Order: sequence, then C-alpha cells, then structure tokens
Amino acid sequence: MKTTAPFTRGVALTLAFTLACAFGTALMAQSQSEVWVDDDYDSGTSGWGVTHFDTIPDGLDAVEAGGTVHVAAGGTRRRS
Repeated sequence: MKTTAPFTRGVALTLAFTLACAFGTALMAQSQSEVWVDDDYDSGTSGWGVTHFDTIPDGLDAVEAGGTVHVAAGGTRRRS
C-alpha cells in the first residue's frame, strides 16, 4: 500500500483547479473594444460569444469601458 497516492491526487487536483481558475480569468479579462449585436447571430456566426452577440446585454457585458457596441437596425425582443 502506497502512502503517497492521496498526496499525489491532492496535488493534481490543486494544480487542475489553479489552472482552470487562471484560464477562466484570462478569458473573462479579454474585453473587446468593439462588438456587434444582431438578433440573427447564433453559434454559427464567426466571432460568436467574443465579438458577435444576439442580445444587447451580452454585447455590453463583453465590451471594454469606452468601447463601442454596434447594434443592427431593426426591432428588439425581450427575452425572459
């Protein structure tokens, strides 16, 4: 019976958690200076979820302070 297995597993879990947190923070920190919003955009749209969104709130969440949100002409619909 090895006594190092629980220690090794704990170190591996700690490392995995640390990397996941660092990666997630890096993704969240990548605000865009310009984003585009059109209710016709979807997951097949190039830049989806990064610079292209289908709702104004999502675009506002992704743009950096002082950035620009380009909103396509047309009506908007409220999502519940």
